[in-house]
Amino acid sequence: MTGIQGLVSLAKEHGLSGSFGEWSKRDVWWFDESMPAEVRAAGQKDTSLEYFSTEGTPHNRADEGFLDGHKLAISFARAK
Repeated sequence: MTGIQGLVSLAKEHGLSGSFGEWSKRDVWWFDESMPAEVRAAGQKDTSLEYFSTEGTPHNRADEGFLDGHKLAISFARAK
């Protein structure tokens, strides 16, 4: 399986529990843990996905993940 759903499956195989929700710009799978190395490698290998990383703010955590062209994303807490 490829794309965001493939990354969600990989994250779950690593024992992570995510929640699915809507954000103003796209639907997002949110994970409170750091991104596993296998998920990162699979996301970087998939040319249909775009990596993102954000700095934390007083209201939002620093996170990173991948976006696809179909308004779906996966987001992990960025390692400190």
